Amino acid sequence: MQKILIASCLLTLICCQSHKTNLPTSEVRELIEKDVTKLKKTLKYFEVSEDKNAEWYKSDKLFYQYLLDGAKKELDKNYIGAIDYYEKAMNITRYEMSSYEAKLPLGRTYLENGDLLKAKSTLNEFIEEAEGELTGDYVEWGLTEEGEKNLKEEISTCKQLLGYIK
Repeated sequence: MQKILIASCLLTLICCQSHKTNLPTSEVRELIEKDVTKLKKTLKYFEVSEDKNAEWYKSDKLFYQYLLDGAKKELDKNYIGAIDYYEKAMNITRYEMSSYEAKLPLGRTYLENGDLLKAKSTLNEFIEEAEGELTGDYVEWGLTEEGEKNLKEEISTCKQLLGYIK
């Protein structure tokens, strides 16, 4: 029994060591800082919005606040705190909107935290849902030119992050 336990531990250690990443921290930090800037602009919209009584307002505001709080935690390298906020954002039920946007920073944080399996699956889920939005498979409306450009950049970022997983 003891030999099986030791063999199991060695196998786990070998598997974990084979899943390494050469993630460039300065590039990731730039991505997070870009997210923080974008999220702050988005939240400013909510401060001046005349739609405060609209059905979507509260859930969207909370969604973006969780994303911002997560990004701040991520900048501080508090990955567990960041994951917590990103998962909270994922669990928000938004009015006629998906919460899949949170999968990009969530996957990135899993990657930074060393949870490569979760990082890979979460980033791939983001790509699948984002591509579905680009093709119109998942939504009944189209994207603006700027929205389409931003989504393509986010898909590219996901693919770049996936490239760091060995």
